[in-house]
Amino acid sequence: MKRLLLAVLVCAAACGSPNHGERPVSPDIVVLPGAVDVRKTGSSTFQRVTYRVSLGYPAASAITAISDHLKQRGWKPLLQNWYNRDDTSSFVRGWINVVTVPKPQGPEHFTSEWWAQWQNGDDEIIDYTLLYVSPSSQRTNTTDLHVLVNRMSKAAADSLANQLHINGRLSLLPPAEQPNAATATDQSSNPREYWPRKPGGT
Repeated sequence: MKRLLLAVLVCAAACGSPNHGERPVSPDIVVLPGAVDVRKTGSSTFQRVTYRVSLGYPAASAITAISDHLKQRGWKPLLQNWYNRDDTSSFVRGWINVVTVPKPQGPEHFTSEWWAQWQNGDDEIIDYTLLYVSPSSQRTNTTDLHVLVNRMSKAAADSLANQLHINGRLSLLPPAEQPNAATATDQSSNPREYWPRKPGGT
């Protein structure tokens, strides 16, 4: 969830003045069939789209649809997190289960998160996060999927890297290492602790 919170801060730094959905959604952003609560904001260099869709965990069809669409449009998946180069993509580690407290003194929420980022030939970055959030410390939500997408131009990515002091090697995911979206899982022994994993490591 630290990665998700950082993504929220990234939008605050990069979105600029919101356009209240007037700007057309980029053709690189997949809005799955049946999506509700679709929200759009951004600028010419940064666009964010969020929505919810009824789809059972682990949403293999959504992951496949997003991956295939981006591949057809020339995007290549990254091995690690663009925001944190020490964290491995869900293409390698699969779904991450973590218990968090979203609000101080509030109840615990069990969250299942799948995320990945892609880069195109113009060094633009697109980030997809899929979330199932349960209102307690136990998994109770396996059908209400939240999807969050951020798309950054190269100028926005370079600016954010400087502002947030993001550095380190950025590698593409080797095609042979792409797992089946339906079976890739990262079961933590303690969901109240979240530890980044080095690309390809444990």
